[in-house]
Amino acid sequence: IRTTLTRQRIERGSIDLDLPEPEVGLDDRGVPTRITTRLRLNSHRLIEEFMLAANQFVALNLHERGIPCIHRIHESPNPERLANFNEFIASFGLKVPSPVRSTDFPALLKKIQGRPEERVVNTLLLRTMKKAHYSEADPGHFCLGFPHYAHFTSPIRRYPDLILHRIVKKYLKRKCSPKEKKGLFSRLAEISEQSTQMEIQAMAIEREVIDLRRAQFMMDKIGKTFHGIITGVTGFGFFVELEEVFVEGLVKISSIMDDYYLFIEPEHRLIGQKRHRCFQIGDRVKVRVADVDLGRKQIDLVVLGQV
Repeated sequence: IRTTLTRQRIERGSIDLDLPEPEVGLDDRGVPTRITTRLRLNSHRLIEEFMLAANQFVALNLHERGIPCIHRIHESPNPERLANFNEFIASFGLKVPSPVRSTDFPALLKKIQGRPEERVVNTLLLRTMKKAHYSEADPGHFCLGFPHYAHFTSPIRRYPDLILHRIVKKYLKRKCSPKEKKGLFSRLAEISEQSTQMEIQAMAIEREVIDLRRAQFMMDKIGKTFHGIITGVTGFGFFVELEEVFVEGLVKISSIMDDYYLFIEPEHRLIGQKRHRCFQIGDRVKVRVADVDLGRKQIDLVVLGQV
């Protein structure tokens, strides 16, 4: 069942980015003892497909009946970001058309499946996409390839889902009058905006907690060496995700003393002006933990070489 639903969804243009999420293990005192990637079993995927189907059905049913609701929407990528993404993947012989359709990205992901550049393309594709948010309008969900979509399946933890349950309950067996529709649409606009802002705050808090736990976990590992993958490049250095533990640290450009490095933003790389040494997103490197700052929740690394 799960594979059939997934296949049908991807054929319709749904983008299935299987990127790892952190799972922090704590001891009895609340001290982090391990940080690993969260397991995503077939049972999890099956439930996800059922939830997607239920969310889509409820949104479609309300749309057909002309009843306003809070939609979970996702707009197509910004043309400038898409152009930058195309410029990068061109080095792998890849390209997505512009204007892009939702079916173009699943086709791209299928091409790179199992290839060395799969992880980096997945990561950059995620950064190219706009953020999903709540809206009283109904332009569809680009990333899922659904013309109508809403959050319905988690009313105990998400307010938009609870509102949708109330709407379904109220209008399940009766029509929604034009006057009711006008008033409901106006209220949903305010609720959608507030729900989106609360979601942004919650995600920021979650990131802060994860960053703190990662820093705490690495406190006793200063001086140790690890292998990792460059996940992001900026003008002040590059971020490395360690392979042995699911932790990300920063290699400051000021710590690389062998050359003067320039940041080439469209190519997500740093290039040395004399030796032409290059650090690019997706490269494997060997690093040493130089320092851990709990206050800033930052792990400083020193690059020892490329792998």
